Amino acid sequence: MKKTLIAIAALAATSAFAQSSVTLYGVMNGGVNQVKSTNAAGVTTTTSANNAAGAWASNRLGFTGTEDLGGGMKAAFTYELGMNADGTGDLGATGGVRQSHVTLSGGMGSINFGRQYNPAFLLNIAFDAGAANNLSAGRTVYGNGPITTARSSGLATYTSPTMGGFTAKLASGTNTVDNGTTETGTKVMGGSVAYANGPLMVAYGFHNINAVNAAGDKDEAILGATYKMGAATLLASTGTSKTKDAAGAQTVKKAATQVGVKYPFGKVDTFLTYGTATDNTIVGSADVKSTAYQAGAIYNFSKRTGAYAAYGQNKNETGSVKNSELAVGVRHSF
Repeated sequence: MKKTLIAIAALAATSAFAQSSVTLYGVMNGGVNQVKSTNAAGVTTTTSANNAAGAWASNRLGFTGTEDLGGGMKAAFTYELGMNADGTGDLGATGGVRQSHVTLSGGMGSINFGRQYNPAFLLNIAFDAGAANNLSAGRTVYGNGPITTARSSGLATYTSPTMGGFTAKLASGTNTVDNGTTETGTKVMGGSVAYANGPLMVAYGFHNINAVNAAGDKDEAILGATYKMGAATLLASTGTSKTKDAAGAQTVKKAATQVGVKYPFGKVDTFLTYGTATDNTIVGSADVKSTAYQAGAIYNFSKRTGAYAAYGQNKNETGSVKNSELAVGVRHSF
């Protein structure tokens, strides 16, 4: 009887695994970073340290699974954690959870529920030749610029099927508490529309944050394009953001542009970016202008392992303030 029950359980487990799959994946990279900051008086501060979080790409450990529901429908999930290469801890203020969402997809498109990338940030990755790496210097549209929000919790995202080259996304999320007197928390709304035809891709995306009954409202938007020219990929984007106080008055306004190119030389993948930015922290005051660039290369020993070097620099054209960062290391994907 026991052998029969074991055989039945094994058969059931085999049947379940045949209909669905779970994949373990991740990125682990570590290296050395050197950051230099020069203030308006010309004094330079240099900081050198091991980079445990990953300069080329954020370290992560994830699980993703899919199940075929039949009739063209599929269910899927993703659960992804951030981590440090030196074992000192995880990343992020949300317990290290980078993504945690469930997906249902079919002929009418797909819908995701949970913590996930917002549509505007996904376009930023697509338009950045450096793939939104973790160097603190050298960026204008992302990080130091108008696009700063990467993920949102409690987000519901609908992605349409591609029709005539067009694909649309719409995202909405609410994380609020109403005690009967005052509602607090945040509400987010975002979306994007992209057109892809042959070597060309053009897209627009936005992400709005509403801090309910509090300061911190922010509107982010990005417009960009990529063009494949032989082995080279040309990229360009422009982004804007406005931050508001509790009364809805603008407090910070940012705008930036960035162009870049990616080009492979055999086993070496290279990238180069250049951008300009303006930052207005007080309405009616003069814009603070800056320029930035990044350059990097990774030698791919295999499809999963590579040694990289990257350099970035930001220069404030108004106050002669300059920040630069050099990173070298090894990245392994699995």
